[in-house]
Amino acid sequence: MIPLPNKRCMPLHKLENNLPQNLVVLNNSDHRWLHKQFGSAGLWAFCNGKISLDEACSWSNNPELARRLLPLTVVDQVPMVSEISDDQVKENDGDSQVA
Repeated sequence: MIPLPNKRCMPLHKLENNLPQNLVVLNNSDHRWLHKQFGSAGLWAFCNGKISLDEACSWSNNPELARRLLPLTVVDQVPMVSEISDDQVKENDGDSQVA
């Protein structure tokens, strides 16, 4: 995980390389939530096409959040991340799960 300012983090989705499509920017709460929901093996299986998004979401206690977070990549987030203001970051620094 690469620490970023204001409690954002960039964990690797796929451990083979650091290509942008293998990275995602998440707040610490969402990062912990994904690992708690799916574990490293479940995340690896999803990211490597061994299980579908629908199947992974069916394992979650919050399928809607899983459906928003699992497919995210930096490639998709670049416009979204650049639009986040410092005030929005301060509002989301707690344990809220914001995608």
